[in-house]
Amino acid sequence: MYFTIKRTNINAHHFIIFWSSLYNYPKEYLYMDCISKTIYSSGDLKNLFIWKNGMRLSDRKNLSFERKVRKKLATVNRLKSNFSLGEFNKIFSGLSAIWKIFLLHCIRPNIYPIFDQHVFRAMMFILDKTIHEVSKSEKEKYDKYFSLYVPFFNELVRQSDCDPIKVDHALWVFGKALKSPIISDVLMEDN
Repeated sequence: MYFTIKRTNINAHHFIIFWSSLYNYPKEYLYMDCISKTIYSSGDLKNLFIWKNGMRLSDRKNLSFERKVRKKLATVNRLKSNFSLGEFNKIFSGLSAIWKIFLLHCIRPNIYPIFDQHVFRAMMFILDKTIHEVSKSEKEKYDKYFSLYVPFFNELVRQSDCDPIKVDHALWVFGKALKSPIISDVLMEDN
């Protein structure tokens, strides 16, 4: 039995609808039940970070979460209603870039999209038809998030006329698929 996978050019809306339909992430309710709250409990923040991690936090990650995030719950909730990026960067300077960006998303989900290796890979492929991995440099990850990813994401939301959550799901699935040799070989043909 043989299957054919072919490359097809489609508009942004159809791209988002197709790839987001393939989204399946464990314990999605941990995210959906918490993200729209105006005030987080410490349990809400923990659930969001467990969701982001894709599984329970290791002892090391849990200790980091306790010290660098949960301990500052009052600040997180204050920033949800009175946000300052400068203050956020100063207070949460000790977080890794991905966790810092995720916390930024938790505080301002409608302004700052989620960022990880998969959505970065998807963005870079869409922009220049090559597969790039996100930098190991924490500073470079954070800088690329603001200089490249946020404008790219917002433009994709605008062009696709889709909900930002659907756009995030589509980019995550597409970026993850780019790691598959079958998918990447098909997509790289004729480039």
